Amino acid sequence: MAAESQVAVHASTAAGILEQAQLGACDIIALATHGRGGAARLLLGSVADKIVRASPVPVLVQRIPRLKVLPIAR
Repeated sequence: MAAESQVAVHASTAAGILEQAQLGACDIIALATHGRGGAARLLLGSVADKIVRASPVPVLVQRIPRLKVLPIAR
């Protein structure tokens, strides 16, 4: 399997990725997401959600696990 990455500049991340997909530049889109929900998602939006709903190619989404911050021992 071969993988290739591209860098494109666009005002909207989701729109830029979808534009490249529509140009036939990829066979699949792979994304990482924070997996926010509720109010955070409403306020911040979700790039992954926009891409999953509008992509002309399959989308692979991997949720990034939350890191547990441990207190510093003194």
